[in-house]
Parts: sequence; C-alpha cells; structure tokens
Amino acid sequence: MPAQDRIDAFTVVLLSLLPPGTAMTREPGSNVVKLVSGLGVEFARIEERLVTLQLENLPHETTELIEDWYEVLGLPDVTLADGTDDEKRTQIAIRLLGILGHSWPALQATAASLGYAPIGRERPTMFEAGASGAGDRCGSRLWANTLYIFYVTGSRDAALEAALERARRAHATFIYSAESPPVVPGALVMDGEVVTMGGDVVFM
Repeated sequence: MPAQDRIDAFTVVLLSLLPPGTAMTREPGSNVVKLVSGLGVEFARIEERLVTLQLENLPHETTELIEDWYEVLGLPDVTLADGTDDEKRTQIAIRLLGILGHSWPALQATAASLGYAPIGRERPTMFEAGASGAGDRCGSRLWANTLYIFYVTGSRDAALEAALERARRAHATFIYSAESPPVVPGALVMDGEVVTMGGDVVFM
C-alpha cells in the first residue's frame, strides 16, 4: 500500500479537477470523495512503481530486473561468482564498465574455469626509435588490441571461445587457431616462429 500522504496528495489534485456543483460534492465520506480516494490510491501506486523503475535502471540498485540485465548483457560470466544479488549486481557493473577486457589474469581465470591452462604468452613491444636496436621486431598499432589464441591440443573449443567473447571489450579482436605453426593474419611467420604485429600471442 502506498504512503497515505501520497494518496491524500493525489486525492486533493483529482478533486480539484472535478467541476464545481452539488453533484460533485467534496464532503468527506461522500461517494464522490470515496471514488476519487480510490483513484488516488492507484495513482500513488503508479508513482511508487515509477520510483522503483528508476532504481532498477541503476545496475548497483537493481533487484527485480537482475535477470533482464543478465539477458541483455550476456551474463552470467563463468569467471565470477553470482550466487547472491550483490554478486550479480557486481557482474552487471563489471560488464557495463568493461573492467575484464582481455587482461592476462582475466584470460587465465576464464580458461581455468573451463579446464584450460594457458602455457605461454608473448607480448611483443612496438619498435621505438632511440630505444630499439637493429634486429628488433617492428610492429603496428593496429595489433595493439589483438589477442591471438592458439590451441596446442589441435582442436578449437566453442565453449571457451564463447566465454572469452563475453569478456572481450568492443575494441578488442580475438583470433583463434589450432593450426600448426600458428598463422596470424598480418604477421610474419619465419621458421615456425610467430612474429606478431604488436598484439598478444597466447598458446593454449
């Protein structure tokens, strides 16, 4: 039941909209006042639900719409706990803020949750004049947000890739391959060595 002061406020406003005259008496206890008071209850209830809806639009306040948030954001994330409402709200906030991204710890946690253990990582640096020397690798900033994932098992895993894609930021690119030696589009392969263009190489 809405608060009585809100019901009374709506009742007063509704009564003020009625035409004057004895047919629309404002006497307390009259049928007109009872009818309008009933409408005041419903308007107060609608107002109360609108306030709740405003809170439900805030990920750190939502309760009733948690499942809707989950559906829209592709949750739950297998790398995080979601047993309580607070944990679910945390997952929602993390997904909206893009905290997980494709950081190395996040990748390890996701892979481990599905029985994989990343066994190697290479993150080449950009060639910098005055810092790099002859023979150092050259790279391109186009690959700065690219993550290359190679399966040493020889076969790809759809469940793992789906989990990684859920954690991937919009500006990142994940490339999956089970070919040997790994083939990275735009990279140079020499004697079986993968030379990436500024991205990550992850062997799984």
